[in-house]
Amino acid sequence: MNSLKVALLQLLPENTIEENMKKGLEYCKKAKDMGARAYENMVGIATVNYPAGQPDCNGHSTAFDGIAYRPSEPGSRDTLIIEAGEREGIYIADFPVNEIREYRRREVHGNAYRRPRKYKLLVSEHVEEPFIRKDARR
Repeated sequence: MNSLKVALLQLLPENTIEENMKKGLEYCKKAKDMGARAYENMVGIATVNYPAGQPDCNGHSTAFDGIAYRPSEPGSRDTLIIEAGEREGIYIADFPVNEIREYRRREVHGNAYRRPRKYKLLVSEHVEEPFIRKDARR
């Protein structure tokens, strides 16, 4: 695999959970038809925002690949792959997977110092006030 297409679904919310689910599934199917695939762990970073039209939102979802520099390119380079516009829609980020893997293989900050056990607090299933909800799904 030379690249991994990740879809950023920049969507306005609907009026009900059911309508949101229907819209989300519809856009996921469209994204799949556009070549988007499942997200590979540690490929990059994607932030998805509501498009313009939602109060206090203006779109501009982004995706970054995390390659700070390439030996063939002197100096640094921009890690930004895509910045969406303000409109609702599907924006495809095309991550260069082989380049990312090679970069992580040879760079000191690749995998050498990862400590997944340190992230236990971020993945705890313990829920405390004010986040307790009677209708919570588990």
